[in-house]
Amino acid sequence: MKSDFCPVYWGSIHEIRIGQLNPTESNNETGSVSSINFTGSEKTVERGSFTTTLIASEGLNDENKPSMSDFKFTKGTKTGERVEISETEANGLVRMEDNVITIDAGLSGKEFVKTVAHEMGHGAFTLLNKAKAFFLPSTKAKGHEPGNPNGEAANAAENQCDQNYRDAKREIKKEEKDQ
Repeated sequence: MKSDFCPVYWGSIHEIRIGQLNPTESNNETGSVSSINFTGSEKTVERGSFTTTLIASEGLNDENKPSMSDFKFTKGTKTGERVEISETEANGLVRMEDNVITIDAGLSGKEFVKTVAHEMGHGAFTLLNKAKAFFLPSTKAKGHEPGNPNGEAANAAENQCDQNYRDAKREIKKEEKDQ
C-alpha cells in the first residue's frame, strides 16, 4: 500500500473528495460510481495536495525499481516464476482509494484554479498510470524530483491552465475593445 502526497504551502483549506476511481466493466476510465464532493474545512495544509492510497496485488513487481522512467512490470505465477506483463495489465493490478485534492482556501481565484489544475494533473497521471505511480520513489519532493513523470504531468496541467487563462483574458480584452 502506498499513499501519494504533493505539498505546496500552508493555509486553511477546501477538500475535494473524489469517489471511486477504479475501472469497472461499464466505464474503464473513472468507474461507474465516481463522484466529486467539495467541502470546506478549518484544518491547515499546504497550498495544494493530491492524496490517494494505491493498493497493488501482492504479485506485482517492477524489476527496475527504483526508476523514474524504465519500468519492467512482472507478476508471479502459480509455479513461483515471474513473468513480464504489459503496463496495461500491471495497471489492472493496482487499485486507487481515498482520493482527495486539498486546496488552500486563501488563494486568489487564478491561483486557486491553477492549484486545482496542478493537483488534478497528479490525479490524472496516477489514474492513468497506477502501476508506475505505485513504484515511483517517494521522497521529500513528493512527485517533483527531476524526471518524475507524476510531477511533470502536474506541472504540465498547471501550465496548460495558466495558458488557457491568459488566452481567455486576451479574448475578453479583444471583445471589449471591439465593442
